Amino acid sequence: MSNNQFVKLPFDLLLNEWGHISNAAARVYVSIRAMRGRKDSRGRLLCTSWDYIPFGYSDMLSPISKPTFVRAIEELRKLKLIKLVEPGKFPNKKAVYALCKYRK
Repeated sequence: MSNNQFVKLPFDLLLNEWGHISNAAARVYVSIRAMRGRKDSRGRLLCTSWDYIPFGYSDMLSPISKPTFVRAIEELRKLKLIKLVEPGKFPNKKAVYALCKYRK
């Protein structure tokens, strides 16, 4: 990832919920938000929509174990920060998530 990319996070989220979620869930959430502007090796955007973000374990920006990844996804879904739009299918179809509007 180049140095000029960043992830925008709602300020209210940082003040209220960020202290209540696990470190792994925070890392997964940042990785999901970062998918929107991420480019592949050829310079093409991988995702341009906020509504449907394909995301899987291999898309993590910082390494965590797979069981921790699964728990973090469930935690984010419980907090209603993300919602599952379409489940992934084995072996190579990623799940599709949508970012939910943050509410206090």
